[in-house]
Amino acid sequence: MPRTSTKQSLRITLQTMQLLDALLSDPPGGTDWYMLNLCRRTQLGSGTVNRILTRLVAGGWLAWYWEDEYTAHCQGHPRRRFYRFTDLGEQRAKESIRRKLPAMWAWRTEFK
Repeated sequence: MPRTSTKQSLRITLQTMQLLDALLSDPPGGTDWYMLNLCRRTQLGSGTVNRILTRLVAGGWLAWYWEDEYTAHCQGHPRRRFYRFTDLGEQRAKESIRRKLPAMWAWRTEFK
C-alpha cells in the first residue's frame, strides 16, 4: 500500500519544478517513477532528487511503494521504490507549475 503524509505546504525551488514536471509526464516503461528514472530525466543528482522526493512525500504530494521482490529478482536488480502523485499532490503540482513557471522564466530571460 502506498505511504503518504498529511502535511501540505512545500517550498518550490527550480529543482523541485523540474522534478514535478518529470513526475507529471509518463514514465518510461509505463510504470510509476523511481529515483534513477527521475535523475536521468531531470539531470539532477541522486542526493538532490532524494531530498526533494522526501519533502514531496512528507508534504503529502507523493505516495511511494516498494517494487515486488520477485519482479526485481527476475529483472536482476534490487527492489526499487516507486513514486506516484496523490490526488492532492497532482493538483498542487499543476497549480505550482502554472503559477511559478512564468515568473521563473521571466527572471531567467532578464539576464540573457
